[in-house]
Amino acid sequence: MLSRFSLYFAEVAKRGSIRQASDYLNISPSAIDRQLLNMEARLGAPLFERTAKGLKLTSAGEFALASVMRLQREAALFRSRMDELRGLRRGEVSVAVVEGAVEFLAEQLAAFHKSYPAITHTVQVASSLRVSELVRSGEAEVGIAYPGDHADMRVEQAMLYAFGLIVDPEHRFADLAEIEIVECLDEQFIMPDENLSLRRLIEQAWWTTAGVKPQAFATVNSLQAVKALVRKGLGVAVMSPLEVALEREAGLLNYIPLVGRGLMMANYSTFTAAGRTLSAAASLMVQHLAAGMAEKMAAEDRSIRSHQS
Repeated sequence: MLSRFSLYFAEVAKRGSIRQASDYLNISPSAIDRQLLNMEARLGAPLFERTAKGLKLTSAGEFALASVMRLQREAALFRSRMDELRGLRRGEVSVAVVEGAVEFLAEQLAAFHKSYPAITHTVQVASSLRVSELVRSGEAEVGIAYPGDHADMRVEQAMLYAFGLIVDPEHRFADLAEIEIVECLDEQFIMPDENLSLRRLIEQAWWTTAGVKPQAFATVNSLQAVKALVRKGLGVAVMSPLEVALEREAGLLNYIPLVGRGLMMANYSTFTAAGRTLSAAASLMVQHLAAGMAEKMAAEDRSIRSHQS
């Protein structure tokens, strides 16, 4: 449905290179260049600035890209609606997710696929800020992340968890039912780096309750790496129970709820761009994720009550 120019232009803008777009689309570079030059001639303005580092969008190019992205979303929505009318339940759902919620998403996609096997998925793992940017720009229809202060996002469902201390099963704290921050100030912490939203939440909790920062033995840019180092007994970490669900079930790590005043809750939310119409496939996915989050919260409540009784 979209013109060749729209397809070629969007890919060149994404990759900053005609050659890379050519390789991805399996189209000759000259064919792509010809489409771009013809459009620039019709517009009377360049779409790209040629630099030593590649192609950079001009102001006209930025405007053109926004229009093309809108057309692509509308085309995808049209195809999805037509499939829905034919009862095919086909389509593609694009989801952006933070690393800590990947296991939750995988679990939900597995169940969703059983009901809608013809729907395909594109998944991007990114920081919370980047997830919001992807949803806002339309590159992802659905986001799962710690929510930001964005009035242009519509939160569909949220999961609230208490943060906890993550330790290996041989650690001296391993059997505690709960722990206060002041009790673990001398511990060596495996900290997520500043690109992960969890870092900001941890430091805010420490400043609020103890007036200090955690002592970082290691700082890494991956939650999987954080958990691996904790499993080796190199330190402790702070996470929500969702982020260590598999390790807890396997007996590889222990989760000890942190208690005390001023502690923030881990808040994973499923959200979409406010005012934007979702494709039929994305609407089905949002409903499924919302139900999955509600079920997770109910299960966590039952677990807490069973430990208290």
